[in-house]
Amino acid sequence: MGKHWIIEVLGDLRIFADANDLPCLARRLEEVAQGAEEEIARAAPAETEADDTADRGLLRSFG
Repeated sequence: MGKHWIIEVLGDLRIFADANDLPCLARRLEEVAQGAEEEIARAAPAETEADDTADRGLLRSFG
């Protein structure tokens, strides 16, 4: 999962904005989500691996 959870949160916020007649906010959230995806993609591989390892540990604590 790493940092990709933020993309889901931004998507949920965009859906909320669309459903509540907030088109300007919805467009901005889409732009932010695209920027976040690009930034995450540029993240160092070691950082991404460390995040994934941390996520697996967190999931074990709930399992």
